[in-house]
Amino acid sequence: MRFIQKQDKEPQYFTDWKGEGKFDLINKIKDINIKNKDLWTRFMKKNISVLLKKFLIDEQFGICCYCGQKLRKIRKTSGDNDFTDNELEFTFEHLKDKDKNRMEVLNYGNLLASCSGVVSIKNIPLPIKEGEIPEEIIISHGYKIEECKIISNENGVLTIKKNIRQCNNKKENKEIKITPLQTDCEEKFEYEILTGKITGVNKDAHETANILGLGTDTYENSYLEVRRLNAINDAFIQLIMGVSDTIDPSLISQAPLDVWENQVKKNLSASQLTSLTKELYDSEYMPDANGEIERFPFVRRYVYKTVGSF
Repeated sequence: MRFIQKQDKEPQYFTDWKGEGKFDLINKIKDINIKNKDLWTRFMKKNISVLLKKFLIDEQFGICCYCGQKLRKIRKTSGDNDFTDNELEFTFEHLKDKDKNRMEVLNYGNLLASCSGVVSIKNIPLPIKEGEIPEEIIISHGYKIEECKIISNENGVLTIKKNIRQCNNKKENKEIKITPLQTDCEEKFEYEILTGKITGVNKDAHETANILGLGTDTYENSYLEVRRLNAINDAFIQLIMGVSDTIDPSLISQAPLDVWENQVKKNLSASQLTSLTKELYDSEYMPDANGEIERFPFVRRYVYKTVGSF
């Protein structure tokens, strides 16, 4: 989880739309005949919702507020998603449940961008029989084959959709005690280097991880665990490449942790190790030219901080 710095003021177009003479939110809130879900439904039918979607994704540098995976990009002119392999579909997240908190339904400070738990894989090798899902491909993506569904098979490209119980669709209407709006939220979670599982540093954090379905020792999420483990391995590859360019790349990719521990780390002084890990740690939250950061930045930061002992 990464701290999300909300703006001091919500987007002006959102304020204007809610104002008197347009949506007239204040009076609608007072109207007991209008249910909370109706307030939200009316908003979602308006083009303003598309603008706010993009704003929230940009505010979070393109990643889910909870799991840290990439969210699908939103086109500026429509509500459609640009399709990118293995990016998750987006949904609005109400930190405080909108059904229980009327004043929070359209409160910008309560709105985040979460993955919906629906992900698609494309460019799966063909040929395969119609209606058949290649088991080895599914397993390699961290899925269970019985939970997947073919949604298209056109022009030599197979697309499979998987619904994962995590983040927004796992949390549902529950409230969590560790949130992305807390400045120290990142420090509340640790990651098992060999498995990719997440662990809370205290009871509140562990309960939060379970409510969000992030893949703990008590709530398995192989989809996230596999991808976090890839991020952990990538962190060790970055550590190795920051020191040496003479080691066989195939060896590094096969066993980055072993290479780091047995061939690289032992040759570094304490000051060299600190300098390297801090530089990589700080770089994780630096956005690219598109204003985005890579998925799971806080996982790699955990590795760098653990290795560097700072």
